[in-house]
Amino acid sequence: MYKAALLLIVFLTGTSLAITLNKAQEQLLSNNLEIQAIRLNLEKAKVSVKESRAALYPSLDASASYRHLTEKGEATVPFNNPFTGKPVGTITTAPQDNTEFGIDLSYPFFLGLSRLHSINAAEEGIESARASLVSTKNRLSLQLGILYSRWLFSYKQLEVRRIFVDQLQLQAEQTVNLFSAGVISRATLLQTQSRLQSAKTDLLAALDQTDSLKRETLDLIQIADTSIQPSDTLFAFDTVSIPSMVDTARPEIVHLNSSIRQIDFTKKAIRGQRMQSLAGSVGYRYANPGLNPTGDAFMGYGVAGIQAKWNLFDGFRNSAQRAQLDRQVQILDVNRKSMLDAWKKMLELSTAQVARTDERIKAGELALEAARELENELRNAMDAGTATRTDYINAMGGRVQAELLLEQVRFTKRIAVLNALYAAGKELRF
Repeated sequence: MYKAALLLIVFLTGTSLAITLNKAQEQLLSNNLEIQAIRLNLEKAKVSVKESRAALYPSLDASASYRHLTEKGEATVPFNNPFTGKPVGTITTAPQDNTEFGIDLSYPFFLGLSRLHSINAAEEGIESARASLVSTKNRLSLQLGILYSRWLFSYKQLEVRRIFVDQLQLQAEQTVNLFSAGVISRATLLQTQSRLQSAKTDLLAALDQTDSLKRETLDLIQIADTSIQPSDTLFAFDTVSIPSMVDTARPEIVHLNSSIRQIDFTKKAIRGQRMQSLAGSVGYRYANPGLNPTGDAFMGYGVAGIQAKWNLFDGFRNSAQRAQLDRQVQILDVNRKSMLDAWKKMLELSTAQVARTDERIKAGELALEAARELENELRNAMDAGTATRTDYINAMGGRVQAELLLEQVRFTKRIAVLNALYAAGKELRF
C-alpha cells in the first residue's frame, strides 16, 4: 500500500503539469457553470428591454371569422310598401352564414406613462444583471483563491513529509545494519522503525487531503485532468496594498441599488395603470353580409375609432401591488446595510490578521533556521559519536515541524489577504 502511494507521490510531484492561480482563474471565468448561467441572465435582460420597447410601436392585426346560425333572424314589418300598397311582410335581420375578413392598426396614445416606466425598469434590469455578473466572478475568485491556497499548502506539506520519510527510511536501513553488528540496542532499532511508520502514516494522510483538495479545485474550474498540480507562482500576497475602507460602489451594492431603481420604475408603471388611457384604431373589413343584413354578397368597408378609459375601482389591487414593492425595497435596503457592516468587520479582522502573520512569519523563519542548524549539528555529533541517532532523528522531526508551521502561517496570511481585498471591494485578479 505504502509503496504504491509513494510511486504515486513521485509521479505527481515529478512529472505532472502545473497550473498557476492566474491560469486557474482564467479557467474559472471561462468554464464555471454559475457564471455561464448569469451571462445568460444578462442576455435575457437585454431581450426584456426589446420587449418593453415594443409597446412604443403600433399593433397591426389580421383576422378572419366564420359563423353559422341554426336559424336565421327575421322581423315582420308592420306597414305596407309605399309603392305597391301591399304588406312588406318578413325581412331577414340575421343571416345563417356570416363570413368576415379584417385588418386593424391600433395604437395606445397614452397609458399613464406606464410604457416609459416599464422600459426604464427593464434597462435597470440590464445594469443589475451586469453588476451581478461582476460580483459573482469576484465571489467565485475568492473561493478559488482560498481553495487553491489550501491545495498548495497541502501539496507543500506532502513534499515536506515525503522528504522526511525518505530520510527516515535511510536512517532505518542504517539502524538495521548497526543492530546486526551489535553497535546499537534493539530499543534504538524499534524507535527508528516506529518513527518511520508514523511518518509514513502522516504522509498517506497528506496525500489523501491533497488529492481531495485538488479534485475540489479542478471541479470548481471545470478541468478533468487530475494529474495537474498547483504552482508556487502565486498572487503577490506580500506586496499587495490593502485598502482601509470598504468601497461602497462595489458591484454587489451596484446590483442592489439598480434593483431598487428597477422596483421604483415598476411601481410607477403600476401607478400609471390608475390613470386615464387613450387608444385609437383604424381597420378594413371584407364581409358577407357586410353592413346590409338582408344582402347576400361580400362588402368592403372601413372602420375607425378612439377609446378613452379610466379605472375607477379595482378592489385595491393596484395599491396592494405597490405596497408589496415598497416592502421589497425596504428588504433590499436592510440587506445593503447588513452587507456593508459585515464587509467592514471582515476588513478590520483580516487586516489585523495580516499584520499578526507578518510577525509570525519572521518568527517562523528564525525557528526554521535554528532547527536546520540543530539538525546539522546533531548529524555531525552523531557521526563523531557524541550524539545518538535518536537525537538526530528527533532533530529532523523538529525541522519538519518548523517547516510545516512556517507554511501554515504563510497560508494563513494568504487567506487573510484574500479576505481583506474581497471585503474592501477590490476586484480579485490573480
